[in-house]
Amino acid sequence: MSFRGKRKDSQTLFARRQKPKPEYSILIHRTSQAIQALVTYKHARLAIEADELWLNHMNKLVGGFMGSSRLEIDGVLRQILTRSLKATDQFELSEAHFDKQVNALEKLFLSSTIEFIRTTPLYGITLQEDFAITDAISIESLSDDEVVRLLNIGLLSGNIYGSGGDFVHEPARVAIVSRFSAPKAVYGDSDPPAIDTAAVTELWNRLYLDEAKAIDLLTLTLDVAIRPIGSVTASSSVMNSSYQIQKNALVIHGDYQPSLLLRR
Repeated sequence: MSFRGKRKDSQTLFARRQKPKPEYSILIHRTSQAIQALVTYKHARLAIEADELWLNHMNKLVGGFMGSSRLEIDGVLRQILTRSLKATDQFELSEAHFDKQVNALEKLFLSSTIEFIRTTPLYGITLQEDFAITDAISIESLSDDEVVRLLNIGLLSGNIYGSGGDFVHEPARVAIVSRFSAPKAVYGDSDPPAIDTAAVTELWNRLYLDEAKAIDLLTLTLDVAIRPIGSVTASSSVMNSSYQIQKNALVIHGDYQPSLLLRR
């Protein structure tokens, strides 16, 4: 079971629920021979082979410092179909959702970077409206869907009830949200790019410091104790659905020491 959303009779209580859903990836795998025999599927393969931008990303590893995915024509087409079916949540392929997945891939192929979003939930704070700290960092309210996602990956908690922790009351509804980009790498199996570990370390340290400053600012402004318990960093890229969780994320590697945060 997983968290699906709030109870209908409550604005603050989230509950685990069983909801059987089709596993579209298995369906597509089991019917792959029939799908690949379709004329439209063959036309799609030919379109990729004729497009230099798409072809340059095929049979290559595409990714960044958080990992890479190997792209092959059949695999890419299966992923487009799977994501399109999941978006409609029914056994019917929507042209609009199909086009959306194709456009997302094209955007990734055209870009030299991969976009990431880092979310750090904050306990002990409520928010009337979102506001920006810098161009890249903001304080934002978490939607119900975002709360459910964080509950299901184990980052978010609250007052837990039930023998199996099936109910969570008043989870954090505010987070520091950092948006940043990192270089995209496209390479073959035998020629992985050298990872600039110094640049990656500098990136993480900058995020830690900026988040600590944001918490210090909120602590000064609101005069409350604000408790971050961790962060989740995920790529918004269509090809990368993985994420990285850091518990007690604000361990500062640098000169900045958030005074009130450390004293409370």
